[in-house]
Amino acid sequence: MTRAFFWAAEAAANYRLTGWVFAQGASAASCSFRPWSSLASNRTEAGLRNVAERRRAAWYAPRVPSHAAWWIVCSRRLHFQAGVAMIPHPNKRQRGGEDAFFLTKRAAGVFDGVGGWSALGVDPGLYSRRLAELVRAGTESMDASGSLVSVLDQAAASNDVVGSCTACLVALSTPLESAEVVSRRGTLTCVNLGDSGLLVMRKGDVIFRSKEQQHYFNCPYQLGSQSKDTAYDAFVDRFEVQAGDWFVLGTDGLFDNVYDKEIVDCIQDWYRERTEKKAAATDVPPAERSRANAVIKSTLKSEPDGHARREMHIATEPNTCAPAPAMIVDGAPVLQDLATRLAQMAVTLAADENRMSPFAVNARSAGFWYYGGKADDVTVVVGRIVRSTS
Repeated sequence: MTRAFFWAAEAAANYRLTGWVFAQGASAASCSFRPWSSLASNRTEAGLRNVAERRRAAWYAPRVPSHAAWWIVCSRRLHFQAGVAMIPHPNKRQRGGEDAFFLTKRAAGVFDGVGGWSALGVDPGLYSRRLAELVRAGTESMDASGSLVSVLDQAAASNDVVGSCTACLVALSTPLESAEVVSRRGTLTCVNLGDSGLLVMRKGDVIFRSKEQQHYFNCPYQLGSQSKDTAYDAFVDRFEVQAGDWFVLGTDGLFDNVYDKEIVDCIQDWYRERTEKKAAATDVPPAERSRANAVIKSTLKSEPDGHARREMHIATEPNTCAPAPAMIVDGAPVLQDLATRLAQMAVTLAADENRMSPFAVNARSAGFWYYGGKADDVTVVVGRIVRSTS
């Protein structure tokens, strides 16, 4: 009887503490339960009084979110599962193009170097790549109260490379409001300065599309040398996302040549093809699947040590993608194929002189007679929002 009484007292205290933690609304990742009493090893009357005192102190404490608050095992957080593709303009391929990007599990960004610097003998890609490095480092050290705009501003102030570029950043956060909210929903913050963009899709519908910033036609806002624009001039949008949503982050080489509906159709077609291939694979006998895998393995190049490796794509042809595997997170082998498809579609449509492209529509709205696409560097980050598995 005594043992049951102490067990019930401890369970009641932990239950009250759990409710208190949820009431704080503290933002926290998953972690193991931390017992707050010593009753498991010290079942004494003094220990019980100690538990009661701690319980009262916790219950009547000021309800202010704190990183030092007690955490419990909560549902899994959201993160990005994405792939990246880059296709430089043919005239910029030898120096690697002028675009840059970064990608982590909960943040991503694309940067488009301003090509006008090349007339002064400056490689525009140097500035954009350096800014991408600095912003990525800033997002990795950013806490729950950090601002994505301030990260971009500090990175631009720290960039000592001559040049300028546009920037479009996204960051995913999942505040602890309830176990269900954490597991399925989060907040996506988009900071866009210039003419790159973000598209978010849910169940085939576009639920968000960023807006461009231009001083005048084809002169976007930009960060860098001799620019009066700052990160605080950027458009900042925050909206709710959930597991299963798709996002496409791209430079103007994508959005100047491909309409939003065409991007959505491309993603749906790719997903449908992949689903059909999976369904067909389940109908193939194991022996035939083994022979097919052997054929695939024979197409891989072998290193001197006998290990197989896949041949890297080098951007030597107009429609060839240059992947950056070190920058790609979970899901890259699958979603990089989709990113490549979107990038190649943008390059193909840019070469169509008889097409009324998005760039041509904007040019005519500004009073210019223009027809066809716009050849440019193309950088695409495409992925979906998923729940973490650990």
